[in-house]
Amino acid sequence: MREIPRLEGDLPSLLLSRDRKGDAERAAVLEAVVLAACQRARARGSRDPWLPHTMLGAAFRSGQLDAIEAVVDEVEQGMHWNLASTLTDAPDWIRHAPEHLQPDLDAVLARLRQAAGAP
Repeated sequence: MREIPRLEGDLPSLLLSRDRKGDAERAAVLEAVVLAACQRARARGSRDPWLPHTMLGAAFRSGQLDAIEAVVDEVEQGMHWNLASTLTDAPDWIRHAPEHLQPDLDAVLARLRQAAGAP
């Protein structure tokens, strides 16, 4: 059973894409909740295969480079189908991340693409 439902990780992106008044603030609160839930699941020894990917997405969207570095190795070594999904979602995450962090996030995405053998 997944400890972090997929929608919880996707909802901040959906809010940012919708871009209505208050959506950015709602997304930021949800990112904090998602990261806290992921950290708790990790501390409890969760074996959820989506946990590193969910953490990576939340960290990307909020521009938390330290959190990205904490899980990027696991994501690189994860199951191929998980990584493919992450590579599909990551450009949107970068678009919604703080602008000054986007070049660093692009570099992480390039690293993940290389690990997956993707163009």
